[in-house]
Amino acid sequence: MLLTSPLRPLSDRTWFELSCQIACFLNIAEALFLLLLTTASSIENYVVHKVSFLGFSLCSTIYMLVATTLFQYSGRRRTSSLGEKSFQYKVLMCSISMLSLLLAVYFFERHNTYCEPGIYTLFAIAEYVVVLTNILFHCTLLFDFHGKYFILTSSGPNFHYQPLLPEFNANKRST
Repeated sequence: MLLTSPLRPLSDRTWFELSCQIACFLNIAEALFLLLLTTASSIENYVVHKVSFLGFSLCSTIYMLVATTLFQYSGRRRTSSLGEKSFQYKVLMCSISMLSLLLAVYFFERHNTYCEPGIYTLFAIAEYVVVLTNILFHCTLLFDFHGKYFILTSSGPNFHYQPLLPEFNANKRST
């Protein structure tokens, strides 16, 4: 979807396409780690739960950074007030998520080292903030796709659709 943007000419198309592929991979990995996380509780299988939360957190944070950079680079931020609002929310959620992730790591290590009362609760709060900011980051798609429709149809090749980026044309792509 972001491979070509009518909003800004690409000075380095290879970098942009590679970044889009990395973002796609990270988003899929994030979803898979989240799926694994929901199936393994920390009581039943501590190692799987720990690895899946770390995988989810890292993929989520890196995805947020890459997606926000792509959003800025593509020029979509400046197309409307909704684009600017989306960008600001993306930056805010990414920043809060990274801070919460650092706090979660700190509280987790402190709990395992000293076993102080209340520290595991602080870890759990930081963990929940990481998940909540991830949800809110993905909610910015409401701004990104405002006024656009997603239609699944079996009308065949004669169906005329409106692409999400109006000037995107797969036939014009240069290789």
